Amino acid sequence: MQKRIINGFLITLCIIIYGAIFFKAFWKKEEVNSSPLVADSYTNFDLKVNTDKDSIELFFPTRSPFGEPSKISNVASKTQSKKSETLKKEPTKKTWPRISYFGFVKNSANNQKLAVVKVNDNLFRKREGDYLDDKIKILRAYSDSIIVSYGKDLKTVIRN
Repeated sequence: MQKRIINGFLITLCIIIYGAIFFKAFWKKEEVNSSPLVADSYTNFDLKVNTDKDSIELFFPTRSPFGEPSKISNVASKTQSKKSETLKKEPTKKTWPRISYFGFVKNSANNQKLAVVKVNDNLFRKREGDYLDDKIKILRAYSDSIIVSYGKDLKTVIRN
């Protein structure tokens, strides 16, 4: 019984809210100024916009507001040297060859998995721990993917 009363109250409240929204949207007449706009009634403002510079320059202050100028100059020189070091060190990305994994065959005698892998259009049948093309090592072979290493990089290849 109490649910019926609460539901009736909520439905009534929703109807009142939606009614107010429709009333304001469709039937409320706003007063519209019927006088036409004349271009002479507006004043022309002379806006001075400086478009010479489109960027800003940030700089470190030369002196500290707390009276310690030596610390600020040291900090500025350290940050500049760190930036130059990071710009010099660019990591070289190794390009991985095209690797396709087709699955594995498990030997019942010794429980080792023989993975069937295609590297750059060459088909290999190798065990876990063996190398493909003398550069790529098979780390783990699963039914749906294989984990290989190329140098120090690891990659998971999903079965085709």
